[in-house]
Parts: sequence; C-alpha cells; structure tokens
Amino acid sequence: MELIVDDLHVHRLRQIWILIAKQLGEDHEHFKYTRRKRATGAPAAADQIAA
Repeated sequence: MELIVDDLHVHRLRQIWILIAKQLGEDHEHFKYTRRKRATGAPAAADQIAA
C-alpha cells in the first residue's frame, strides 16, 4: 500500500516540527524546509534537522 501525503498532512507535520523546535528552545526557522511537489514532509523535515 502506497503512502500518500497530501498538503494537509505536510502542514500538520510542519506544525509538529515547529512545536518540537520551540520545546527545545531552537529557532523554528531552522526547521523550515523547501516545499516540493508531493512533498513527503517527515523525511524532508528530518533531513533539515540532521543538517
């Protein structure tokens, strides 16, 4: 079964990452990532955190 992530899910994932950033006391701007067509959200955000 293929996982389909739509814009609503991407938006929710971004909100979650921003909340995590605020809890850690980090600047949430660091967690923003470039929006791509059919973005997968979590992997893109994880890549930004690892960077």
